[in-house]
Amino acid sequence: MVETYPFVVVAEQESAHVTLDIETLGTLEWSSGQGDPLAVADRVLFLDVDQPAGRLLRVRLLDGFDNPLSGRDVALEVVQDEPPATDAGPPADSGAVDSGEPGDTGAVDAGLTADIGAAPDAAVGDVGASDAAAGDGGAGKVLSLTLDAKPVRLAVHDGSCVAPAEDAPVLEAVSAPTDDQGWASFCVQPGTLRAGWSIRINPGGFFTASDGTEHMTLQGRTRAGTPTGLVLVAPAEPGEGEPEPRVTCRAGDFTAVVRFRVVNANGGGVPGVRVLFDTEGGLEGVSPRLRTSDGLGEVSVQAVCPARLLGGGRIVARLAEYEVPPKKLAVEVSAGVVQRVQLMPHG
Repeated sequence: MVETYPFVVVAEQESAHVTLDIETLGTLEWSSGQGDPLAVADRVLFLDVDQPAGRLLRVRLLDGFDNPLSGRDVALEVVQDEPPATDAGPPADSGAVDSGEPGDTGAVDAGLTADIGAAPDAAVGDVGASDAAAGDGGAGKVLSLTLDAKPVRLAVHDGSCVAPAEDAPVLEAVSAPTDDQGWASFCVQPGTLRAGWSIRINPGGFFTASDGTEHMTLQGRTRAGTPTGLVLVAPAEPGEGEPEPRVTCRAGDFTAVVRFRVVNANGGGVPGVRVLFDTEGGLEGVSPRLRTSDGLGEVSVQAVCPARLLGGGRIVARLAEYEVPPKKLAVEVSAGVVQRVQLMPHG
């Protein structure tokens, strides 16, 4: 008589291999007894708030003989370990009128009238929320410091890492079982908040660092994206069918402070971009000539009006390092305050 017995080969789990395949960072390997392969100073995953798709992150689990381990849960969790930058605003205007000479970078021009009307480039209580009410056209992923804003969001990969719908829930912790080949796949999506973050990766419970930590840590940062243009903030960007805005000033005086915002493709403000200012149509100059956008992507400027009436002046703002159309604002110079009354004899 011949007896048969079932024979099953099981995975050798005392030692394991983990493969991390992260879009833009490449493929990293880990074996039992090694340290975290992500713990390298310059190994950072960058995301832009306006990018059309997230980054694919795949984790593969193999046993000690490189057999795939299927059905093992891989878990990801976001940790925001860096506070977002608030809109402290750039320094106040230096208080000097800029005559607009070529090559002028905004330094004080000696001998000109002091600019006592300039204001710091920050508003009281401004915590970084988008100025949608001011007509900035900031639809889409506007950089925000609201309580529900997040720098990164997670999803289980379903064949694509395209941007989720606006009303989709923001997930900061996800898990998925490995497939027959030992892979678990996820999407790392940009959020709406510009900040640093990290993701804890638990590869099925196989990783343990020398300090007892049971997760690998992926460092990342969400950036503002590429500048695509400028919009008006004060005065507000006009809506469809509305007339072109303008500012007025008295002859020989300054305009009110004008604010522009540097925006990305989704209307979000882009900080740290140099903006050059100039004039057209007979204005005397601007102060300053150069400014770097603040935490909201905003810059401020004042125009210097001539001592004569003028109807065709414009403030011109353009990006120093990007080829995008300049933004212009009309300035109208009106009669100043009566300083002297002169009586002339008749006849």
